[in-house]
Amino acid sequence: MKNNHTLKHFEIDIVSLKNKEYQFDFSIDEAFFAHFAHPDIKSGKGNVQLKLDKTETMLQLFFTINTQIELICDRCLETFEHPIQLNEYLIIQFGKQYEQADNHLEIIPAGATYISIAQPIYDFISLAIPIKKLHPRFLEEDAKQEGDLLIYSTHPHEDTEKEEDTPPENLAWKEALKKINLQ
Repeated sequence: MKNNHTLKHFEIDIVSLKNKEYQFDFSIDEAFFAHFAHPDIKSGKGNVQLKLDKTETMLQLFFTINTQIELICDRCLETFEHPIQLNEYLIIQFGKQYEQADNHLEIIPAGATYISIAQPIYDFISLAIPIKKLHPRFLEEDAKQEGDLLIYSTHPHEDTEKEEDTPPENLAWKEALKKINLQ
Protein backbone atom coordinates (compact mmCIF):
# COMPACT_ATOMS: atom_id res chain seq x y z
CA MET A 1 0.00 0.00 0.00
CA LYS A 2 1.29 3.46 -0.88
CA ASN A 3 0.89 6.83 0.82
CA ASN A 4 -2.45 7.17 2.61
CA HIS A 5 -2.84 10.88 1.84
CA THR A 6 -5.53 10.43 -0.82
CA LEU A 7 -7.39 7.88 1.31
CA LYS A 8 -8.08 10.46 4.04
CA HIS A 9 -11.59 11.09 2.75
CA PHE A 10 -12.39 7.42 3.47
CA GLU A 11 -11.86 8.05 7.18
CA ILE A 12 -14.89 8.62 9.40
CA ASP A 13 -14.58 10.46 12.71
CA ILE A 14 -16.62 8.19 14.98
CA VAL A 15 -16.11 10.21 18.18
CA SER A 16 -18.30 13.04 16.92
CA LEU A 17 -21.11 10.68 15.83
CA LYS A 18 -24.12 10.21 18.07
CA ASN A 19 -25.80 6.83 18.50
CA LYS A 20 -27.98 6.84 15.40
CA GLU A 21 -27.95 6.03 11.68
CA TYR A 22 -25.87 8.01 9.15
CA GLN A 23 -25.51 8.02 5.36
CA PHE A 24 -22.20 8.66 3.56
CA ASP A 25 -21.30 8.79 -0.14
CA PHE A 26 -17.80 8.14 -1.46
CA SER A 27 -16.27 8.24 -4.94
CA ILE A 28 -13.75 5.69 -6.14
CA ASP A 29 -11.27 6.53 -8.90
CA GLU A 30 -7.85 5.51 -10.22
CA ALA A 31 -6.11 7.16 -7.25
CA PHE A 32 -8.00 4.82 -4.92
CA PHE A 33 -6.90 1.69 -6.80
CA ALA A 34 -3.32 2.98 -7.16
CA HIS A 35 -2.89 2.62 -3.38
CA PHE A 36 -3.40 -1.12 -3.41
CA ALA A 37 -1.19 -3.66 -5.15
CA HIS A 38 -3.60 -5.98 -6.94
CA PRO A 39 -2.30 -7.51 -10.16
CA ASP A 40 -5.76 -7.93 -11.71
CA ILE A 41 -7.22 -4.45 -11.20
CA LYS A 42 -5.63 -1.90 -13.51
CA SER A 43 -7.97 0.99 -12.69
CA GLY A 44 -11.56 1.72 -11.86
CA LYS A 45 -14.19 4.26 -10.97
CA GLY A 46 -17.51 4.26 -9.20
CA ASN A 47 -19.27 5.15 -6.00
CA VAL A 48 -19.98 3.73 -2.58
CA GLN A 49 -23.01 4.47 -0.46
CA LEU A 50 -22.51 3.69 3.20
CA LYS A 51 -25.17 3.38 5.86
CA LEU A 52 -23.55 3.52 9.29
CA ASP A 53 -25.54 2.64 12.39
CA LYS A 54 -23.71 3.58 15.60
CA THR A 55 -24.62 2.15 19.01
CA GLU A 56 -22.81 2.16 22.38
CA THR A 57 -21.01 -1.12 21.67
CA MET A 58 -20.63 -1.32 17.90
CA LEU A 59 -20.82 0.18 14.43
CA GLN A 60 -22.83 -1.56 11.73
CA LEU A 61 -21.71 -0.62 8.22
CA PHE A 62 -23.80 -1.45 5.16
CA PHE A 63 -22.06 -0.85 1.83
CA THR A 64 -23.65 -0.45 -1.61
CA ILE A 65 -20.80 -0.51 -4.11
CA ASN A 66 -21.30 0.31 -7.80
CA THR A 67 -18.10 0.45 -9.77
CA GLN A 68 -16.45 -0.38 -13.09
CA ILE A 69 -13.00 -1.89 -12.87
CA GLU A 70 -10.56 -2.43 -15.68
CA LEU A 71 -9.37 -6.03 -15.98
CA ILE A 72 -7.18 -7.91 -18.44
CA CYS A 73 -8.85 -10.73 -20.37
CA ASP A 74 -7.36 -14.15 -19.67
CA ARG A 75 -7.93 -15.21 -23.27
CA CYS A 76 -6.94 -12.25 -25.46
CA LEU A 77 -4.98 -10.08 -22.95
CA GLU A 78 -7.02 -6.98 -23.86
CA THR A 79 -8.32 -4.69 -21.14
CA PHE A 80 -12.06 -4.42 -20.58
CA GLU A 81 -14.47 -2.77 -18.17
CA HIS A 82 -16.09 -5.13 -15.67
CA PRO A 83 -19.10 -3.89 -13.66
CA ILE A 84 -19.32 -4.71 -9.98
CA GLN A 85 -22.47 -4.15 -7.92
CA LEU A 86 -22.26 -5.29 -4.32
CA ASN A 87 -24.20 -5.08 -1.10
CA GLU A 88 -21.91 -5.93 1.82
CA TYR A 89 -21.77 -5.34 5.54
CA LEU A 90 -19.15 -4.98 8.24
CA ILE A 91 -19.67 -4.97 11.98
CA ILE A 92 -17.12 -3.15 14.10
CA GLN A 93 -17.27 -3.83 17.81
CA PHE A 94 -15.55 -1.78 20.48
CA GLY A 95 -13.10 -3.85 22.53
CA LYS A 96 -9.63 -3.75 24.05
CA GLN A 97 -7.44 -3.99 20.94
CA TYR A 98 -7.52 -4.26 17.14
CA GLU A 99 -8.58 -7.68 15.91
CA GLN A 100 -10.00 -9.08 12.67
CA ALA A 101 -12.45 -11.71 13.94
CA ASP A 102 -13.68 -12.72 10.45
CA ASN A 103 -14.52 -11.20 7.07
CA HIS A 104 -17.48 -9.27 8.45
CA LEU A 105 -16.42 -8.57 12.04
CA GLU A 106 -13.63 -6.34 13.32
CA ILE A 107 -12.83 -5.29 16.85
CA ILE A 108 -11.28 -1.89 17.51
CA PRO A 109 -10.18 -0.27 20.78
CA ALA A 110 -12.98 1.50 22.63
CA GLY A 111 -10.95 4.73 22.51
CA ALA A 112 -10.55 4.76 18.70
CA THR A 113 -11.39 8.14 17.22
CA TYR A 114 -11.86 7.23 13.57
CA ILE A 115 -12.27 4.29 11.20
CA SER A 116 -11.01 3.96 7.64
CA ILE A 117 -13.29 2.17 5.23
CA ALA A 118 -10.85 2.20 2.29
CA GLN A 119 -9.47 -1.29 2.96
CA PRO A 120 -12.88 -2.98 3.44
CA ILE A 121 -14.16 -1.38 0.22
CA TYR A 122 -11.11 -2.57 -1.67
CA ASP A 123 -11.39 -6.05 -0.17
CA PHE A 124 -15.06 -6.35 -1.16
CA ILE A 125 -14.25 -5.30 -4.73
CA SER A 126 -11.24 -7.63 -4.94
CA LEU A 127 -13.29 -10.60 -3.79
CA ALA A 128 -15.90 -9.85 -6.46
CA ILE A 129 -13.42 -10.25 -9.32
CA PRO A 130 -14.28 -13.39 -11.27
CA ILE A 131 -11.70 -16.16 -11.31
CA LYS A 132 -12.06 -16.44 -15.08
CA LYS A 133 -11.71 -12.93 -16.49
CA LEU A 134 -13.15 -12.88 -20.00
CA HIS A 135 -13.71 -9.97 -22.34
CA PRO A 136 -17.48 -9.53 -22.88
CA ARG A 137 -17.18 -10.71 -26.50
CA PHE A 138 -16.13 -14.16 -25.21
CA LEU A 139 -18.79 -14.55 -22.52
CA GLU A 140 -21.53 -15.98 -24.77
CA GLU A 141 -19.11 -18.38 -26.45
CA ASP A 142 -17.77 -19.52 -23.09
CA ALA A 143 -21.27 -20.08 -21.67
CA LYS A 144 -22.14 -22.20 -24.72
CA GLN A 145 -18.99 -24.31 -24.29
CA GLU A 146 -19.75 -24.90 -20.61
CA GLY A 147 -23.22 -26.12 -21.58
CA ASP A 148 -21.67 -28.70 -23.94
CA LEU A 149 -19.52 -30.33 -21.27
CA LEU A 150 -19.75 -34.08 -20.86
CA ILE A 151 -19.65 -35.46 -17.36
CA TYR A 152 -18.31 -38.96 -16.93
CA SER A 153 -19.02 -40.84 -13.75
CA THR A 154 -17.45 -44.12 -12.71
CA HIS A 155 -20.12 -44.72 -10.11
CA PRO A 156 -22.34 -47.63 -11.27
CA HIS A 157 -26.08 -47.04 -11.16
CA GLU A 158 -27.08 -50.71 -10.80
CA ASP A 159 -26.76 -52.82 -7.67
CA THR A 160 -26.75 -49.75 -5.46
CA GLU A 161 -28.93 -51.39 -2.82
CA LYS A 162 -26.48 -54.29 -2.34
CA GLU A 163 -23.48 -51.99 -2.17
CA GLU A 164 -25.05 -49.72 0.44
CA ASP A 165 -25.09 -52.62 2.93
CA THR A 166 -21.43 -53.48 2.27
CA PRO A 167 -18.84 -51.67 4.41
CA PRO A 168 -16.81 -49.11 2.39
CA GLU A 169 -13.54 -51.02 2.62
CA ASN A 170 -15.17 -54.03 0.94
CA LEU A 171 -16.59 -51.92 -1.90
CA ALA A 172 -13.15 -51.21 -3.29
CA TRP A 173 -12.36 -54.92 -3.46
CA LYS A 174 -15.73 -55.74 -5.02
CA GLU A 175 -15.19 -53.12 -7.72
CA ALA A 176 -11.69 -54.42 -8.44
CA LEU A 177 -12.94 -58.01 -8.67
CA LYS A 178 -15.77 -57.01 -11.03
CA LYS A 179 -13.25 -55.38 -13.36
CA ILE A 180 -11.14 -58.52 -13.65
CA ASN A 181 -14.24 -60.82 -13.79
CA LEU A 182 -13.32 -62.97 -10.78
CA GLN A 183 -16.65 -62.59 -9.06
